[in-house]
Amino acid sequence: MRLIYTLLLTVLTPFWMLNWCIRGWRERAYLSHWPERFGFLPATRTQTLWVHAVSAGEVQASVPLVKLLAAQHPKLALLVTTATPAGRLMAQSLYPQARVHYLPIDLPGCVRRFFVRVRPVVGVILETEIWPNLYAGAVDHGVPLVLVSARLSARSVGRYQRVKSWVSSLLANVTIAAQSESDAQRFCAIGAHPSRVSVCGNLKFDYQVPESVVAKAQSWRQSLAVRPVWVAGSTHAVEEDAVLAAHEKVLAQFPTALLILVPRHPPRFAVVEQRLKDSGRAYAVRRQTDAAVTNPAADVWLIATLGELVCAYAAADVAFVGGTLVPIGGHNLLEPAAVARPVLFGPFISNARLMAEVLEASAGGQTVGDADALAAAVKAYFQNPELGRRAGQAAYQAISPHRGAAARTFLQIDPWLGKSKPDNH
Repeated sequence: MRLIYTLLLTVLTPFWMLNWCIRGWRERAYLSHWPERFGFLPATRTQTLWVHAVSAGEVQASVPLVKLLAAQHPKLALLVTTATPAGRLMAQSLYPQARVHYLPIDLPGCVRRFFVRVRPVVGVILETEIWPNLYAGAVDHGVPLVLVSARLSARSVGRYQRVKSWVSSLLANVTIAAQSESDAQRFCAIGAHPSRVSVCGNLKFDYQVPESVVAKAQSWRQSLAVRPVWVAGSTHAVEEDAVLAAHEKVLAQFPTALLILVPRHPPRFAVVEQRLKDSGRAYAVRRQTDAAVTNPAADVWLIATLGELVCAYAAADVAFVGGTLVPIGGHNLLEPAAVARPVLFGPFISNARLMAEVLEASAGGQTVGDADALAAAVKAYFQNPELGRRAGQAAYQAISPHRGAAARTFLQIDPWLGKSKPDNH
């Protein structure tokens, strides 16, 4: 099976490279650091903790865990690998002392170069990144792997069970710290040994908003005076149509309302800006080099930066989280909850189901099915600010019992690094 997989991937790699080139026309960062994609990283002899987080959200989720590991094992160098330019930028921002590179293509030669040059003591992989040659290479080079904040959908179980014996061999070297009991059972169903699977929770629940973000949000809010403000964060194409349609309905009742729009992917910033321009509406754009958004007449702020989504949530009265009105599966519902804001989301929440259930049970979040329902929910919170404050506090309090995933996950990694324990476990 591994041979067939490798041959197929070898055939597809030129097409993958072509796709990078095409994406590079829109986002130049995809044309950078190509050698890393083939395992050509600077060699090191330093003992290294390797953390892989596919994109920006996973990089941010890794912070509480990495802080614990760094505090208990300060002599270890840190390597963070990612798969996207957004993830790379986020990692460079959050881990200025770390080496940050792209994970190589899952071909044997690329993987071999990676392990020979990096020589990690352990590999910590966030969520569900199962790469056959990478996992086999870890075995060959004696590198234990820990899959953290691990999740597996019911649909994926069916696919993996078709090749269960192969998947079981891949997972034989992997310790799995699952998000939930259901995820743990699914990993066992595809061949993971129960003795190597534990339930540690979702690292995203441990996110703490930095004081610098709170201060920036307060500055934004002061510039908005008493305007009612809502955020649509991590939005996708088509979904933005619904968001803008909802905003029109909100403006009909609240003419001074402001929508802060934060598209999910940087290449789409220009596309969304053109959409706003074509619509003839008053809008402003915040770019990475701007000190602030300064157009007081704008009824839409487009945030064309990385790393400011939580700041936008904190500056608003209500938050809608994208990837949920389109069949993406949802993005991080906990970020607005962490700043005590009511959380709205669509019905497509397969990637964030536990988060959605926790928030809805607390009345800190609610599902909206379309633009009309989204507009109605936003207007309800604008009409009754006290209702919004209570919902925001409920959302914040709802996530507190689920914190502690980082400390529990630490205990699954520490045996590979030493016997020390975190002070707050």
